[in-house]
Amino acid sequence: MNLKTLDQSELDLRIKSLAQKEREVLHEVLETLKEIDARKSYLDFGFSSLFEYLVQGVGYSEGSAQRRIDAARLLRELPEVAAKIQTGEINLSQISLVQKAAREVVRTRAQPVQAEQKMEVLERLNSSWRPSLICR
Repeated sequence: MNLKTLDQSELDLRIKSLAQKEREVLHEVLETLKEIDARKSYLDFGFSSLFEYLVQGVGYSEGSAQRRIDAARLLRELPEVAAKIQTGEINLSQISLVQKAAREVVRTRAQPVQAEQKMEVLERLNSSWRPSLICR
């Protein structure tokens, strides 16, 4: 397809459609990773960790691999997050921030972070994010 032949409205529709497909594929990737993690299939694939498998076996960058692992593991705790990912309401960066913060709480305070607390933080992140703040 030659994108140069598309008019403005066709380009707009195309990118919106592609973005939705991208979110749907992301959901499928995360569900698959969740299953690979649950089964520890990466061991059968010859890797010592899911992270190592995603970086060396699948080809993700380290950051991309960690964001997907964080999201897949959060989906295990909070299945309702899947719908929010598919609509674009929550993204991988937000999920990764929440999971990183939860790991830090466990490390420094030796207390687990409940799934409900993670959801609350995600919702706060989502409601406080404003595109206009980035453009200033």
